[in-house]
Amino acid sequence: MPAPLRKILSETTLSRLPLTPPLLVDIGETVEDIIHKMNETSLGCVLILKDKKLAGIFTERDLVHRVIDENIDLQTPIGNIMNSPVTTLSPEKSIAQTICMMVEKGYRHIPLMNKEGEILGLVRSRDIINYFAEHFPYEVYNQPPDPTLIPQTPEGA
Repeated sequence: MPAPLRKILSETTLSRLPLTPPLLVDIGETVEDIIHKMNETSLGCVLILKDKKLAGIFTERDLVHRVIDENIDLQTPIGNIMNSPVTTLSPEKSIAQTICMMVEKGYRHIPLMNKEGEILGLVRSRDIINYFAEHFPYEVYNQPPDPTLIPQTPEGA
């Protein structure tokens, strides 16, 4: 990554990103209800609340790896299979720090919370990609061919 771009991403905070409003659900809702809500909203995760406080997160990966692979009953309360505790970010974190966390931990969705514990939004890897494309279109769309790069797989495979 070019040094000027790295500097910008290190100085730009998450408060500058247009955030996705999260889908908030109650800890007692069933897996089936959650799946329907995720499908209706086209969101890849839900934030689970208990007494109006963030208690957990459930993602599309959890749906595949935990519900389908482990054959969990769809009437199971989401609180029984959610991921908890939840890693969160503050609006003061930089985009660069967020990218590092996402890569290191394998996250694609991280809730953004203020100091009072209020959920401000959801930071998605897609939001960061969109930010790149919007603010650095030349770097994203107009890369010249590099003859030193060798594809990992054949085209179309």
